[in-house]
Formats: sequence, C-alpha cells, structure tokens
Amino acid sequence: MADMFLTGLLLLSSAHLTVCQVVGTCGSPELYANAHLEDLYAQRSQFNHGDKVKYKCAVGYVTIPGSTRVSYCERGQWSPISLQCAKKKCSSAGEILNGHIKYEGNLFGDAVYAECNEGYVLKGDDVRHCLADGWSGSPPICEVAAIPTVTCSPPHKKSATFHGTKAAYKPGESISYSCNDGFRQNGINRELLCDDLGRWRPATPNCEKIKCPEFQVDGGTVSKNNLRFNTNATITCRRGYRLRGARVVTCAMNSSWVPAVPICEPGVSLSRVKVTCPPPAVPNSLGQVRNKMSYNVGERATIVCQDGFELSGSSEITCGQRGQWHDTPECHQVMSTPERCLRPPYFANAYARHELKDQYSDGENIEYICHVGHRFAGGLRRIECRNGRWTKLDMRCERLFRVAQWRKKKCGSAGEIENGQFRYSGASFGDMATAQCNEGYQLVGPEIRTCTAYGWDGRVPVCEAVMCPDPPRVPGAEVFVVADGPIRYRNTASYRCRYGMLIGDSDIYCTRDGTWSEPLPRCRVS
Repeated sequence: MADMFLTGLLLLSSAHLTVCQVVGTCGSPELYANAHLEDLYAQRSQFNHGDKVKYKCAVGYVTIPGSTRVSYCERGQWSPISLQCAKKKCSSAGEILNGHIKYEGNLFGDAVYAECNEGYVLKGDDVRHCLADGWSGSPPICEVAAIPTVTCSPPHKKSATFHGTKAAYKPGESISYSCNDGFRQNGINRELLCDDLGRWRPATPNCEKIKCPEFQVDGGTVSKNNLRFNTNATITCRRGYRLRGARVVTCAMNSSWVPAVPICEPGVSLSRVKVTCPPPAVPNSLGQVRNKMSYNVGERATIVCQDGFELSGSSEITCGQRGQWHDTPECHQVMSTPERCLRPPYFANAYARHELKDQYSDGENIEYICHVGHRFAGGLRRIECRNGRWTKLDMRCERLFRVAQWRKKKCGSAGEIENGQFRYSGASFGDMATAQCNEGYQLVGPEIRTCTAYGWDGRVPVCEAVMCPDPPRVPGAEVFVVADGPIRYRNTASYRCRYGMLIGDSDIYCTRDGTWSEPLPRCRVS
C-alpha cells in the first residue's frame, strides 16, 4: 500500500515538473509596427525562460533615441519593448530650370511631381519617391516644346474603301472613297477633307448600312441572323399550314427581300395540291419583273440583275411540271475574276450541305441536299466552280406525298455548342433547332438545323470569341490596350496626348460586333 502511495506521488511530481517546463517556454516574439526582429532570431519559433531577442526598425525608418529594443522570455511571456521608429527624411529634390517641383511631403514613401512651364516639355522622371537612401531617379529637365506638324492619318472604316497611298495628309488635302459591300452611298459627296486640327471632315464616310425591314409570317416562323445585306431569312410554316412562295429570301441592295416574302396558308391534302413554282430566287437579282407569289406550270418569269452584276443565261425562265424553274440564270459581279466564283445560286427544293462562302476558288465544289418533304430522285448532287462560273446542278428532288409518316420521326439532340446553346421548337420531323451564342461570342456556321427524315440537317456550328483589330490611330496621341493577348469583346483602349489637351473620352471599347466604340477622342493643340 505504501509503495503504491509513493509511486503515485512520484508520478504527480513528474507531471507538475513537465507543466512548469512547458509554461516556462515562449513562442514566436511579438510583432511591432515599422519594426522587425534581427535576422539572428527571425527563424526561431520557441525560446526558453531567460532568452532575449533584439528588434530593429524597418527599412526607411530610424530609431528614436532612448528606445529599448530588447525583449526577454519571462515565465512564458515576452517583456514589452519601447522601440520607436520614425520615417526617414529626404533632403531637397532639386530645382528645375523652366519648371517647378510639387512636394507631397519629404518623408519615406512620399512623392514629388515635376511640372514644366508653358511652352516646355518634360524629359525624364515626372514622379520621384522618397526611399531609404534618398529620392528615386534623377532630376528631370524642361526642354523647349517643338511645334507639332498637324496632319491627318489615313482613315480606316469598315463601311468604305479609301483610295489613297499617302502616309499622312496635310490640312486642305482630301481623300476619295467608295462604299463597301453591305453599305450604300448616302448623298453625292465621296471625299473626306483634312482640317486644320488634323481631323477628317466629315468624320465618317457617307455610307449607310443596308438593312431590310423586319417581317412576320402569319401561321409560320421566321429565322434570320440579322437584317443586313446579302443575309438570308428562312420561313417555316407551322403544322396545318403550307408554304406558298420561297422558303428562303435574301436581303437585296435596295433594302428589300427577294424573292417576295411568302405566306403560310391553311394546309390541304397534298394529293390535291396544284403544282406551282415559287417566285424565282436568283442571288444578287432584283427578283422578277412580274411580282407574283406563285406561277403555274408553263408560265414564264423575267430576271433582272442588280447594279454591278451581269446576267449569265436567259432572262426568261419557265415553270416546269414538277414545280421547278428550268435553266435558272445567274447574276455575276462585274468585277469578278476567272479564278473566283461568287456565292452559288439558290435552288428550289435543295440546299447546300455546308455553310456558304462569299467567294470560291476555281475547282471548289458544293454538295446539295433535298429540302424537307422532298427526296433525292437522281442526278448529280454537286456543282463546281470553273473559270469563275458555277456548273449547273443536275439534281432532282421529288416531293413526298406521305408527309404524315415522316412527322413521327424523332431527331433527339442537335448537338452541343461550347459557349452557346440550341433553342428548340421541337425534336420531331420539321422542327428546328436555332443556335445562339453567349455574350461576347459570334456564330460561325449554320444558325438553324431542321429535323429531317434522316436526322438533323447541316452540321453543328461553333461560337468563336468576338475579337477587334488594333485600335484606330489618333493624331498626336498614344494608345494603350488593356488586354492580355488578342483584343476581345469589352477590352478597352486608352488614349493619351503627347502634347496638347485630350478632347472627348479617353477610353474606347471592343463592341459585340468586333468594332471599336465611337466617337474617338482627339488632341487639341493650343
């Protein structure tokens, strides 16, 4: 019993000694503003009773006399110090001939700003900072400002092509221009004049964007990318209605849709439908002389090309027995070359498998597919670019009379689009999936896919990031782009005048259509 008592007493004493030793040690020393431990003690994290550490003022600070900078570890606690650190002072930053210096202060971290008198420009550091070893940099100088030469830089606008080869234009000189595709001349003036302030007058060419009016079709839906020149609108009739007219219409030079906008009329039994031809659709034409919604078999229509295009083939075409136009002509651009073909013509009851381009090289070909409600009935599916002309499409598409059977067809998903998505009208035969891109991205490829008897037509488009070219130049100004890599949607560019005063907002930004916001600032010289 006595042995057990002694054993317990020894264990209790041992535990007491252990607690005392732990309590007697100190952890990391205290932290003080504008001061830190000397390097000898900075790496340690535990100290014994009686140990000491020393502090010193941080870089840029000096010790005030009478301060104590030693702390002791006493029974697990660090004794306080009375170290006081004051910011170092910098002497005079010097004098500037033909200028002056403005002081924010002369203590560590303060700054001074150099300014020149009127008629002089600063050369050197305009801002200097008080450091631990004195003022940064060296005193700048003020030099006599050179009188700038006022000129106009060659203009750059997506709406026009400028006809000039000079690197700069003097006040009073002019430059002529012509409107690009998708724009038309507004007025008779076709020149810009450089004024005495280095600005073009008028500021932009008199080229207005060609747009076609918005329209709706009762009993149907209209899908289109936009209302600009040479873009297509696709009309799809809802169930219970049938299309009378062209399924695809194009925005023409005269801001009208060609051929005429069709209608969706209440459907009747397909076996009783009278065979007719829709209005002929020839790209870059003004449509037909007789503006009709449908043509009977054997009836003729006359095709007239737009300005700048010439007719290839007969201007008179005839509606065939199967509701197709025979020997449809083409409208070729007058300036086209033998090595290039323009966009291929429109074909009734058939469409291109891939997204169409504005120009094609000699030897390129395009494959066509029959429209919904029609099936391939023989012939060649392809046309080829040969010596600047497209070969004829020798392809027959027969109308299906058992449409009800195809309406049971299900197509499922139309695919996944990175940085975008599809909007579905349904996933059954005849339904459409419309591609939409997220903000800051633009669609490349077909916007609409249609559920056919063989699945979704076309291919899955992609959404590419909107990018802008380098920002436009402003005479007498420097430009800084705030972008990491290529210039994307919402990136900004900032302007700063080398001399004179900036007039207008200093920042422009990359817009959603890949152009820079307007108006541009300018530099005014007193």
